[in-house]
Amino acid sequence: MNDVLDFSKQNELLYLPSIAVIHLQSAHLHFLRDKLDEALAEINTGLEYTKLLYEKDLLFEFYQLEAFIWQAKGNRELAEKLISEALFTANRSKSAICIYLAKIAELELLIHQKQYKKAFQWAEKRVLNVNEPFSHQFEKENILYAWIQLLQKKYKQAINFLELLRPRSEKRERFGSILTIDVLLSSAYYSLGKTDLSLSKMEQAIEFAIMEEFIHPFTANINHIPKILSKLKEKTLERSLKSFINRLIEAIELRHKPKPDKNMIVLNAAEYLTPREVHILKLINLGLTNKEISESTYTSINTVKWHVRHIYDKLGVSDRAKAIVKSKELGLFD
Repeated sequence: MNDVLDFSKQNELLYLPSIAVIHLQSAHLHFLRDKLDEALAEINTGLEYTKLLYEKDLLFEFYQLEAFIWQAKGNRELAEKLISEALFTANRSKSAICIYLAKIAELELLIHQKQYKKAFQWAEKRVLNVNEPFSHQFEKENILYAWIQLLQKKYKQAINFLELLRPRSEKRERFGSILTIDVLLSSAYYSLGKTDLSLSKMEQAIEFAIMEEFIHPFTANINHIPKILSKLKEKTLERSLKSFINRLIEAIELRHKPKPDKNMIVLNAAEYLTPREVHILKLINLGLTNKEISESTYTSINTVKWHVRHIYDKLGVSDRAKAIVKSKELGLFD
């Protein structure tokens, strides 16, 4: 990957969009595997390339994915700001598809945040036909619509939509979408008391997820998933399956447990900061500017700023002076 990036930097701008797409795809894979810090690092690098050409179609996708990552990390406010940025960028692109996909993403984020009113209003106004011509937009819209039906306890309608959509997504090898569909179906069948069907759908989802080590969408705001996973663990005899189910249950518990407040993060900052953040914090303590840190670490100024911003957030401070004081209080570099 680094060789490709070095090559693109030394050549024409023609290569930049494809490099940005590589980072976007890599960030998405990290997100599905619940490797959130790695996903953010890929997004940060990809955005540097995208902003050089100001590719609005790509920018909106980066902002949209970053919003869901920060939501997963528990930073609801930043997630909302990023989804607003995605909407703004999509509108500036003047692409009807981008604008509509950004609106769908906004609704999905609201569901993750358990703010259902706007999503329910959208679903009431939409008249969807699962037999319409297939497209990415069509698939996203139908999955979201079925998810909302589950939340409204319209289980049979949701199942009907999802069972019709699944073979069409499978035909086009839309594996990420198929995984989400199976998890939603498992939840719907469980809600109707059809436990065997529910477990069958969940097992089908896990058999695919385990190959790619995908943790999402099991951690999403979908009813009954922990209960279904626990029942499936009791039923299965396969060690690898049991082990992966345990990983999923732990990830769900971690995702949905109350987030620590700023004081908790500060008290554990030495463990919470990544090795790269610790190194940059050391350089800050030595009095280096962002530009000097950039030159010292052979990274771009934007990457340094990104790390500095997250260091401040983790330490619960707002500027360099306070970061230095806080690191001394914690004895990080004694």
